[in-house]
Amino acid sequence: MLSESQFKSWFRKTWDGWVESYEPRRGSGVGIPDLQIVIDGHILPIELKVGKIVGDVLVVNEVRPDQIGWHRRINDVGIGTIFLIGVGEGSKPDAMFAVLPKAIVKWKDGIDLFEVDQIKSLSQLKRYIRCAKK
Repeated sequence: MLSESQFKSWFRKTWDGWVESYEPRRGSGVGIPDLQIVIDGHILPIELKVGKIVGDVLVVNEVRPDQIGWHRRINDVGIGTIFLIGVGEGSKPDAMFAVLPKAIVKWKDGIDLFEVDQIKSLSQLKRYIRCAKK
């Protein structure tokens, strides 16, 4: 099964633009997403997870409450974020799914595929940019 570290490495190599990664064990805050990317001048925080498809359900490996909380708090001030779930058996994802913070809370029971977006190209991540309105 694809590991989170393999997924992160693949993403960083594949993303054609600015990308920054964070490691809590190296001093970043609790719950901060794995990556931030810039799309059209806007930052998109992304929490990378791995999982698998079982029937019509996306089964996601562990999501910590502090990760969900961080995403909710930043969404509340108008910044878009996603959980990007990689599915695969090798060192790169065979499929990816974008899950919004309001749907990721169901991770323990699995998330119905109709609640997620399949990402076939990283350029599709642009649709998740939201900017705070002043």
